[in-house]
Amino acid sequence: MEAEVPKADVFIAVTEKDEINIISSVIAKKLGAKYTIARVRSTDYSSQLNFMTESLGIDLVINPELEAAKNIKQNIEALNVENFLDGRLKLVEFRIDRGSPLDNISLFDFKQKHFPNLLVCIIKRGEKVIIPSGNSHIRANDRIYITGSNNEIIKFQDALGKDRRKIKSAFIIGAGIITHYLAQELLKDKITVKIVEMNPEKANKFSEYLP
Repeated sequence: MEAEVPKADVFIAVTEKDEINIISSVIAKKLGAKYTIARVRSTDYSSQLNFMTESLGIDLVINPELEAAKNIKQNIEALNVENFLDGRLKLVEFRIDRGSPLDNISLFDFKQKHFPNLLVCIIKRGEKVIIPSGNSHIRANDRIYITGSNNEIIKFQDALGKDRRKIKSAFIIGAGIITHYLAQELLKDKITVKIVEMNPEKANKFSEYLP
């Protein structure tokens, strides 16, 4: 009250204790703070983030380690491939690197000048999903979803210098919180994970927790 929290446009709780961040954000909201943000790092609360925003009224709950794990996973160049027509047609995800020949190219030119037999179905730009038209442009860091025959997809990969080998295994050093989240994310994609940890207690805990 002395800090005039009821008049605050934004209240941010980033102390070392998750419980303090949660409780103080709830109280701040009740007092009248317009927007509340809480940092919650513990793995014990990782499955409750939606509950905190919907039921407790905290506007934004951030788990830095979980976000880091998701970012690492996004940057692993494993292609997400869906097969149609008994494998004759594929839907493949590609990340457009900075400096790529496709950076800032229109879909009209993509089709007319480069890859006439491929179709760009979706452009994902950050959290934004774009259903493209011929006037749409591909940008660096976009994730594009293209469909076409297996041979055309291979030509596309070769033209961009992309490695065709699908990632099947990951080797992680250190059994910290980021590893906890990252291993979960990789296992969802059926990537085999091996973790090396010097501390036997941590190693045992991880071996019990993960399949």
